[in-house]
Amino acid sequence: MLIRRKEQKTYGTKKLIDGEYSCGDDVVVIEDVITSGASILETVTDLEKSNLNVSNVIVLVDRQQGGMQRLSERGLKIKSLFNITEIVTILKEAGKISDEVYQSVLDYVISNQIQPVKECEKPLRIKLEFKERAGLLETSKIAQKIFNVSLEKKSNLCVAVDVDTADKLLDIAEKVAPHICILKTHIDAINGVTDATINTLQHLAKKYNFLIMEDRKMADIGNTVKLQYKKLVQWADLVTVHSVSGGMMLKGIHEVIKENAGLLDSRGVFIVAELSCNGNLISEQYIKETVKIAEEYKDIVAGLVCQSYDIISSPSLLQLTPGVNIKNSNDNLGQQYQSPSDIILTKGADIAVVGRGIYQDSNPAEAAKVYKESLWNTYLERVSNS
Repeated sequence: MLIRRKEQKTYGTKKLIDGEYSCGDDVVVIEDVITSGASILETVTDLEKSNLNVSNVIVLVDRQQGGMQRLSERGLKIKSLFNITEIVTILKEAGKISDEVYQSVLDYVISNQIQPVKECEKPLRIKLEFKERAGLLETSKIAQKIFNVSLEKKSNLCVAVDVDTADKLLDIAEKVAPHICILKTHIDAINGVTDATINTLQHLAKKYNFLIMEDRKMADIGNTVKLQYKKLVQWADLVTVHSVSGGMMLKGIHEVIKENAGLLDSRGVFIVAELSCNGNLISEQYIKETVKIAEEYKDIVAGLVCQSYDIISSPSLLQLTPGVNIKNSNDNLGQQYQSPSDIILTKGADIAVVGRGIYQDSNPAEAAKVYKESLWNTYLERVSNS
């Protein structure tokens, strides 16, 4: 059983959703009375932000004022045990209320229908095409580069090559290279990486026109991050960071980029703003402060790693969202996979990250092609519907 709090606690776990659950669990929402359905929709939204699946709602009493229809239009399956007409009819037949009271209730229901309420408008970022967003004055050079690569290759696919040896890394990288806009690496977790490995990666990136992102998730004080980043800046176009140590960390990265003048317009970061795993300690306030930091260092921030469409409002920032897998819904370690439609249309991703769905496939090149086409077509659907 889960409980959705009216507001987030400022102590303890600071969770909006309390209870025992895992990413991808199915949830049934139970409510006593439905009028407009607004409170149920708020609950569903918060549950989905916690990576829970909601498709069914049960209410005890439907006041028949439009709430059931509103939830149905949202794609939810909703059932009520009783509606107000049934209740007053039973009461009238039992002699508990007069004919006048019975009729007044029915008249009230008819004359007080809830007007259709527009769902929260999705941010402009979701509606604009990549070409328009790349042309905005506030879009960083590194974000422009990602947009342009995506447009040229008609790909918003980032492949995470989480393998254990350098040979496997280069083998997969070459196979998926024609179909990706970003290659995500964990170089510190791979055995046998040498300067030759890095040089080959850079050669592939130049030949096939993709960017390299080292998923290092740096999170230390500014000076330490600065020292760490000096080892990455020469070969990694992008690096991931946490915002836990504040803006000084990004200041350190910015100083390293400025020290390498030739790389000034071709290096940047993605900040992790949101995690999908159950039990993480990221709060709503943390997310808000992360977005502020991204706005402050927009010249080097390409975007945010997040799971929700409403985290980023600025069209100049990209949303990078992991967890796409067409064939599987989860693994045995809590990872919950989603379809291209979930990631692009519902969660608002601009760039989607696919890992095992591609590099563990018997034909990684063909798998990358399938994912590329599916994700890109879904992006085109999103902007055409806007």
